Amino acid sequence: MLAVPRARILAGAALLTMLAGCASQPATTPPPATAPATAPTTPAVPPLPPPTHPGLTLAAVGDMMLGTDFPENILPDDDGLSFLDAVTPILSKPDVTFGNLEGVLQDGGEPVKQCKDKRICFLFRTPARYAAYFKLAGFDVLRNDYVDSLGFLATLVYRMTGSRSGAIDRGALRAYDRYVFPMSRRLDLALRHVIGKNLLLTARKRR
Repeated sequence: MLAVPRARILAGAALLTMLAGCASQPATTPPPATAPATAPTTPAVPPLPPPTHPGLTLAAVGDMMLGTDFPENILPDDDGLSFLDAVTPILSKPDVTFGNLEGVLQDGGEPVKQCKDKRICFLFRTPARYAAYFKLAGFDVLRNDYVDSLGFLATLVYRMTGSRSGAIDRGALRAYDRYVFPMSRRLDLALRHVIGKNLLLTARKRR
């Protein structure tokens, strides 16, 4: 039996340990898991508050002309009694209905402008009794007044002397609001039936 020196045995054991360490890879720890990306969320829109009143519905029509009696009788066959029957269900449904009358409601009278040949003249003049037909159709306006009487004249002056491009100067607006409009409010009491830049409609809500 051969005797192996002890130092050689220790050296061989150390060599085997080193080879085993090179052959086996150290265990690696996996990277921490990340949460999946989520799309940005938009804040929820708060619901609309409940209405505090039932609301108000309006209807508006324009350029109404039911006929004229100048220079001759050009009125509907039944004198306009059923002229608005087809639109009455629509006009009477809203709370307030108003319209733009193309002419005047007036009985008789002579036009300011005189024509040599009345056959080629026309006047937007409807008999005053037609006001009842408008009321039956659903119109609610009780009174129509002009407002801002000086504003009408100021508009004419500005069109003649202002910028041709139509641009409005801020200084002119401030002067109008400070000086012209307060005086115009006072004059409206006397001129509301004659002249004005705007219209003021007075109506009563249908019950």
